Amino acid sequence: MSHFSKNIFNILIISSLAFFLYSYQIFKKTIIDINPEFKSIEIFVDSDFQTVSKLNEKINQYDNFVSYSYIDNSFDIKVYNSLKQKSIEQLYVYEYLFRQSSIESLMKNMIDKQSANDFHNYSEIIPKFVDFLYYYIFNSSCSKKLGQDLINELILLKNYNCPEKYKIVIKSNKKYLNQFEFQYEYEKFFNFLNGFDIMKIKTNKIKFYNNFLHQKYKKINKNDIDVEFKDCILCFSDNLDDVKNSFDALDEMNVDYESESILDYIIINEIEREKYKVINRILINSSNYNDFSFNSNLSFSLFVNLLKDFENLIFSNEAFNNDNLSYKIKLIIDFFENKSSGFEYYYNLSENYNKVIEEHISYIANTEKFTQDRLSLYILKNYFKNEKYISKLFINQDDLKLVEAAFKFNTLKFKN
Repeated sequence: MSHFSKNIFNILIISSLAFFLYSYQIFKKTIIDINPEFKSIEIFVDSDFQTVSKLNEKINQYDNFVSYSYIDNSFDIKVYNSLKQKSIEQLYVYEYLFRQSSIESLMKNMIDKQSANDFHNYSEIIPKFVDFLYYYIFNSSCSKKLGQDLINELILLKNYNCPEKYKIVIKSNKKYLNQFEFQYEYEKFFNFLNGFDIMKIKTNKIKFYNNFLHQKYKKINKNDIDVEFKDCILCFSDNLDDVKNSFDALDEMNVDYESESILDYIIINEIEREKYKVINRILINSSNYNDFSFNSNLSFSLFVNLLKDFENLIFSNEAFNNDNLSYKIKLIIDFFENKSSGFEYYYNLSENYNKVIEEHISYIANTEKFTQDRLSLYILKNYFKNEKYISKLFINQDDLKLVEAAFKFNTLKFKN
């Protein structure tokens, strides 16, 4: 080999080695040394509490990967705080909607407002009601607490998708020497997750916040489990006022986003006098609800007619210029009118709604502030760590600069 050829060969070797070392450092920086929040894994389980508790204990014993895991009860706190976080105008809407205790009165109250000046306040609630009915009739495994689920969806304005009973959150702060150890330990844990069936536990969904881990799990997932990846941005704030001001700034920019922050669980401001009065009126109304009793044929006929009124409302109002919503309401009407099980589904929903509404509205229509000191340590550690408040944002990447402006550039995105 000539001297020139040797030099070329050495240059290629050195270049390849340099590229390998650079790639390794990038991988280590983006995968091994990522913020622990991006390593979080959430498991949604449909089982009884005792079985889920045993599963959580078993996960906590897997200390090669797991720092700790816990059964998440944060949804109940969100429901508890939901009305107190509404505006005065929104509270008037819910006061009107929940005047009576029947499913028909709920529907009629929504429809009757179509000509009112404040109808725009109802335009977000009506699609949620339609979505709820759609998922209810086409998913036989939906929750048995239908009435409670419906109230929660209308108040929280979250999509109903047959919510699972329990969620286990897995946290890992483990450090790894290299990417090989990292992958080995994760794959071992993923195989452990795939063995959940030995405890006869129905796992509905596993959620990741890291696409690398998400793709790894998808390759070895042997069960019929929905695997989800949520791309998020971490935002850091020095105090609660900064958290609130940052979200207020984001709202003023009309940015479409979803978020998770400590503000979902606590009330930082005093409850205004008018809000206090409206919430109390909602509570008083709930104490006067009637028990479930009706002429079944008459009420079922009324229910179907109200569905048709919903269809007319959706077709005639520009606020619902949505082909998907029109398609859903047509299928819903067809189901209740023509399917042999239509009346059974109606009766189940109507009875359940009437049965739970008084107790559930009493739980929601409270004026007690839920403060930071009442949060469990697990939930608090999700949103407050190293003297910083951590918020998760799920947002279009084109709006990232707006997020950085709102949170004063104190943001972190994991680059998969």
